[in-house]
Amino acid sequence: MDFIRLIVLVFMMSSYAIGKTGVVAHRGASGQAPENTLSAIRLAIAMNVDFVEIDVQMTKDGHVIAIHDSSVDRTTDSSGPIEDFDLNAVQSLDAGSWFDEKFKNEHVPTLDQILKLDFKNSKLIIEVKNPKNKFEGIEEKIQQLVELNKKKSKVVFKSFSRDVLKRFERLEPGISRLYVTIGSLFGLFVIDEWLRVGNVFDVKGIQYIQIHKFFLTKSILKKAKERKIKVIVWDVHDEKTIVKFIKMGVDFIETDFPDKVLDITAISSS
Repeated sequence: MDFIRLIVLVFMMSSYAIGKTGVVAHRGASGQAPENTLSAIRLAIAMNVDFVEIDVQMTKDGHVIAIHDSSVDRTTDSSGPIEDFDLNAVQSLDAGSWFDEKFKNEHVPTLDQILKLDFKNSKLIIEVKNPKNKFEGIEEKIQQLVELNKKKSKVVFKSFSRDVLKRFERLEPGISRLYVTIGSLFGLFVIDEWLRVGNVFDVKGIQYIQIHKFFLTKSILKKAKERKIKVIVWDVHDEKTIVKFIKMGVDFIETDFPDKVLDITAISSS
C-alpha cells in the first residue's frame, strides 16, 4: 500500500475514538495466494491475523477438504461436482495455477492437514458448506478432526445454515459458533441460505455474527453489543471501506487483503 495514501486514510480517522478492530483472513490471504490452500493459510498466519477463515466440504469417500465452490471448476484444472471426486482424485488436481503459475504445485488440502499447522497467535474459522445436509455427517467428522488435533481452543464453527450450527452446538457446545448472513431486510426478513422471515439475531447461542458490508448498520452493531455478540463485516477489500468500518466500530473485518487492515490499524494505534 502506498505510504502517503495510508497516512491520509489514517488521518480520516483521527477525530474518532477507535477501538481495536481485528482481522479475518478470508479463505486465507486469498488476495495474495490461491484461496483455501496451505500457501494462503500460512501467509495469513505469518501476518499474525486474528482469524484465518476457510470453507470445507466433503469428498465422495468422506474426507473433509478445503474448497468453497460446489464444483472444482473455478479453482482447479478440472471440472465437476466435489462429491464426484475421491480424495486421491481431488488432491491430484492443480489448485494454484488459476491464480498464478508460481502456485502450480498447490493442491486442495484436507482439514486434517490444515489443523496440523501451527496457528501461533491466530485461530481458525471453519465455514461448513452443507446446504440441506448434502454432506451428511460432515459436522461429526469436523468435530472429530478438531479433537484429534487438539485444536478445540483454536477453532470457531461457522455457517449460513442454522441447522449446521445447531448440530455443532449438540456435538461440541464448548466451541464458539459464528452465524454468517447477508443481512436483514426491513427488520422482517433475513438472507442467509435463502430469504426467510426473521431477523439476524434469531439464531440462539452464537458468539459471533457476520453481516455483509451493504447491510451492516450502527443499529445492528448496537444490538449485537447488547447481546455480547462479536460482529464481523465481510466483503471488505479496499482501504476506504476498511476505514469506514473501523470508524463504525466493528469487532472484525473479513478481507482478502488482511495486510491492508493490519497496516491501517497499526498506524492508527501508534
